[in-house]
Amino acid sequence: MAVDFLYAAWRLIDWIKYSRLLLIGMLSTKAVRVVCPGCEKETKVLGRVDMCMHCREPLTLDPALEGKEFDESYNRKKS
Repeated sequence: MAVDFLYAAWRLIDWIKYSRLLLIGMLSTKAVRVVCPGCEKETKVLGRVDMCMHCREPLTLDPALEGKEFDESYNRKKS
């Protein structure tokens, strides 16, 4: 009986891990690929602002945010 419970718990944890990986993969396919002006390497931008995955330089595709201080709150929807 305890073995059945442990097996069910293990399967649930496994399912949660794979679900997270699937979600991350789906988000990654929607990311825009850009060339970082700092390190000249290709990186992905998720949302309005993001950081280069190689040199951590702040990146944006929104012209209204150019020159502003980097803040991840720009990615949140306003309610």
